[in-house]
Amino acid sequence: MDFNATFIVIFASFMVFMVLMRQVFFEPIRNILAAREAERQNTLQLAGQAAQTEAELAATYQQQLAEARQKAQQLMAEHRQAALKDASVETDAARTKANVALENHLQALDAQRQTVLGELASERSNWAGDIVAQLTGQPQAAMSR
Repeated sequence: MDFNATFIVIFASFMVFMVLMRQVFFEPIRNILAAREAERQNTLQLAGQAAQTEAELAATYQQQLAEARQKAQQLMAEHRQAALKDASVETDAARTKANVALENHLQALDAQRQTVLGELASERSNWAGDIVAQLTGQPQAAMSR
């Protein structure tokens, strides 16, 4: 192998070219790739933090939702009990009122019954007198004396 001056000049120019390429081309690409990797790492870190925050918020939401449902069920039970109590009070009042009205009607019917029985007894004795008078042929006035 022959090393002449052309080889040294080509080698020197190649080295200068490589140094220039390193400064002009390779370093900016390396910087861009490093920046891109840093941004990717930052994005991954932010995504991890967002996922963790989301999981915490979801857990908090589920806990609050469970508490709200429990409170709603408790309120519904309380209102149901209050409504049943009110209905019981109203039913008892209506039952008492109905019993009083029934008792009044029964007393009124009993009074009417007594009146009707009295009238029937009076008419029965009148009819008995009339029947006896017709059978005996005597006037009714004489019989009632």
